[in-house]
Amino acid sequence: PIVYTSARDDFENRMAAVKAGANAYFTRPIDISLLVERIHILTNAGIVEPYRVLLVEDDEALASHYALVMEKGGMEVFIETKPEYTLNKILQFNPELVVMDLYMPNYNGIDLIKLIRQHQSFFTIPIVLLTAEQDIDLQFLAREVGVDDFLMKPITESHLYDSVLSRVQRSRYTNVSMTKDSLTWLFVLKKINEYIEVHLNISKRYKHSLS
Repeated sequence: PIVYTSARDDFENRMAAVKAGANAYFTRPIDISLLVERIHILTNAGIVEPYRVLLVEDDEALASHYALVMEKGGMEVFIETKPEYTLNKILQFNPELVVMDLYMPNYNGIDLIKLIRQHQSFFTIPIVLLTAEQDIDLQFLAREVGVDDFLMKPITESHLYDSVLSRVQRSRYTNVSMTKDSLTWLFVLKKINEYIEVHLNISKRYKHSLS
């Protein structure tokens, strides 16, 4: 991988870097936390913690298969086969990406996404739908309610892994850029407040103490 640094942030220089094979381009002064995270992504090395993916799929056998594919690459996958428990799983595991089947017994992915997006703390979690649905109108509806992307069934193991990995990498990178101070790499106040709210809800729900 090639990472360029420069004092210039114009189109011509960035395009020159692209043509020279650059994988990333940082302008000085450099945000070290973003640089470190991008190097982790480009080298698949030094990741402090595995990427967290929540898989909502009612077919247990299929869910286990998908999870195994992703876990081979070092991701931490949490499976939920009962859609009504999805919010609990998000609260418990704070996933960086949600992968969800479109059609499940008694529920569909569209309604479940609407429910998730009702919660302010979950409004920016990337959600990817697994579906064989070719209806363009339905896909537009899904995007309107908060779907970030689609993975079309049937899907090969390599396509599943590569697609999920690229999306969860971007999710973490974006999260780092928006939630961590560039000097100290500590969470900004807004993110701290969000975490406090999430964990207060968990402590109330399960009657746990919180400190």
